[in-house]
Amino acid sequence: MLTFCAIMMAVLLGVMYDDLHHLIDFGATTSEIIRFFFVLLPSFLPIIMPVALLMSVLFTLGTMHRNNEIIAMRASGFNFFDITRSLWVSAAVLALGLFYLNADLIPWSIEEAHKIEDQIKYGKVAEEQGAENVGLVTRVAFENKSDNRLWYINRFSQYTQHGYGVNVYQRDASGKEDYRIMAREAYYDNASKEWVFKNGRKIVFDGEDPIQSIPFDEKRVVGFDESSEVIAALNKKPRHLSLRQIGSILKTLDYKDNIGLRKYAIKYHAILATPISCLIVLSIAIPFAISGVRANPLVGVSKAIVLFFLYYFIVNMAGIMGSKEILSPFLAAWIPHIFVIGIAILAYRKLFKS
Repeated sequence: MLTFCAIMMAVLLGVMYDDLHHLIDFGATTSEIIRFFFVLLPSFLPIIMPVALLMSVLFTLGTMHRNNEIIAMRASGFNFFDITRSLWVSAAVLALGLFYLNADLIPWSIEEAHKIEDQIKYGKVAEEQGAENVGLVTRVAFENKSDNRLWYINRFSQYTQHGYGVNVYQRDASGKEDYRIMAREAYYDNASKEWVFKNGRKIVFDGEDPIQSIPFDEKRVVGFDESSEVIAALNKKPRHLSLRQIGSILKTLDYKDNIGLRKYAIKYHAILATPISCLIVLSIAIPFAISGVRANPLVGVSKAIVLFFLYYFIVNMAGIMGSKEILSPFLAAWIPHIFVIGIAILAYRKLFKS
């Protein structure tokens, strides 16, 4: 628990160093700052839990090895699995817990924290300048190839999630334009799952020729899966999105059709693979902590720590290779785990032969 709290504080201090001055610049009150960081705390768990488990296991087994307790237990007839069985059960419970947290609590933490941040960042400006004029992203364009639909939004407000100067080009299976919707303003109605277009017109095409132009004050369209939340998420880095938000992007848009979406697919698979890291760090810690020289057990502990940092280095390298289309997003997320598991198997084989 002390290790967990220490690492939590270290991570929190790092995030505060990055974000605190921005919140102060935006005029956040003390209560808003405290609420932001408190809500954000659960999102640190995928990082903290494996590291805390590694340090705790290395300390515990290292101490037992230094005091010859491992040798005494083996002399009493216990094998290595009997000695470490409770550790494996604990790691499995942590992995299941982290899997649940990734699906429920952590997405809430990330999304709620960024809502608070957006309210701090845009709230006061919205009162002075109007909500439609804050948090604007200009020239938003993306293509939904699976539905043959192209979007162009002149201005999109991340605060209100409304688009201004919206053009939607719907094509048929052959790629020819079927119809076009042009509107001064548009937003996604989450309650009815409809896009609402205001002050515009719908132009119908026959081949390359427009045959009908229908003006409207308000037009509701069902079947456009690209919600305003997805559009807002596309303008954020994957590390700032929850599993649910990234899943919404990938459900709506196929990353195979757009190389720019691969980073979201890599992050999605990486989050899904995170729970197994609890078992992986244990597979690293046990053989190296036990196999160190009794006169200096820190030798084995040092090897485990080096391998742990090598593991995270490979995670980053695999992510880069995935973004460059050298690896698929699935392999980019899982190859680091497979590599460390291979090293751990070799270490266990050496351990059982000793």
